[in-house]
Amino acid sequence: MTFALYYPNDQFRQGASMKTATTGAPETLSRRLRQGAQERFFTGACAALARDDGSALEWSAGDTGCRRPRAVSPACLFDLASLTKPIVTTIALRLVTEGALELEQPLRELLPASACLECGDCTVTELLAHESGLPAFLPLYERIPDDERGTARGAAQLLELTLKTPLDGAQRGTAVYSDLGFILLGAALEEVTAQSLDALVRSYIGEALGLSTLHYRPLGTPLGESELIAATEPCPWRHRLLVGEVHDDNTWTAGGVSGQAGLFGTALDVARFGALWLQWCRCGGWLHKALASLAIARRSSGRALGWDCRSASGSSAGSLFGQRTFGHLGFTGCSLWIDPELGISVALLTNRVRFGRSNDALKAFRPAFHDAVVTSLG
Repeated sequence: MTFALYYPNDQFRQGASMKTATTGAPETLSRRLRQGAQERFFTGACAALARDDGSALEWSAGDTGCRRPRAVSPACLFDLASLTKPIVTTIALRLVTEGALELEQPLRELLPASACLECGDCTVTELLAHESGLPAFLPLYERIPDDERGTARGAAQLLELTLKTPLDGAQRGTAVYSDLGFILLGAALEEVTAQSLDALVRSYIGEALGLSTLHYRPLGTPLGESELIAATEPCPWRHRLLVGEVHDDNTWTAGGVSGQAGLFGTALDVARFGALWLQWCRCGGWLHKALASLAIARRSSGRALGWDCRSASGSSAGSLFGQRTFGHLGFTGCSLWIDPELGISVALLTNRVRFGRSNDALKAFRPAFHDAVVTSLG
């Protein structure tokens, strides 16, 4: 188990370097991570807390869960799964700031392939807020031939199937969390910018915001000798333990890059990403204050733009985060919760699917961990 306290030289500005000092971790948080690994909620976990003043704390415990496991450290990369969505949302909002697209613009104006289809009427706002009427999830990869999954042809077929998915008119305007909506949003961003999502994340997130560990791993990306990556699941149809390749089946079929999943990263950079949102909502900057504040505001449907909002009871953020808390979960066992009242961003990255997709022990672990974080802050 490792722990560190960080202060950057300059508050999250592009290229800011960081000074490191080691200090003693609150034992309750360290113990909880160790217990989580011992009780097989996950094989390994990293957690980080960041503030918008640039300070951050980190904890890690357990091992990578690989065939030859290594101890997890703060440098460990995790498959972020649906934490990809708020990061893609951030790129979309930056493009709104730049005038490249508008929130109420229909998809047909951004993605020509949608022009004559039902989904062409969906707006950027509806896709971000999961109010498009698209279904929550479809195993589209099952409809693509085995030898075309993970190829350019497979990616094209996946997009075509998504585009042709019927909308539920009765659900239009109602929040129905949809992976498919973010597949379409990602394709629209690529069309508008004439860049791949992979390139957009490198430019807008890695370079502009200094969050260099947040990246896609297109299929075929080699594992670096020094890279520390948490394993996810022994995949039943890929017939191997997944390490450094995306867990999500539809995203894998698209080549590892999608608007709904595919990003990897460290807990510190995920927490720092959340702290940037605290900064933008408070005083603007790279994202305009009004736009950032609009994005995190709870809509009448219950969600926000690309973000989830803390529920009144039973939230994975626990019971001590404020009512304005916003965040997101990832299927692999990752989460990010951001509390504007406390001024903190907390990332908890685990590989809970290493023990199977049905492993739901994390449901009880997450809120208890977040309550312990708040308690440790006094």
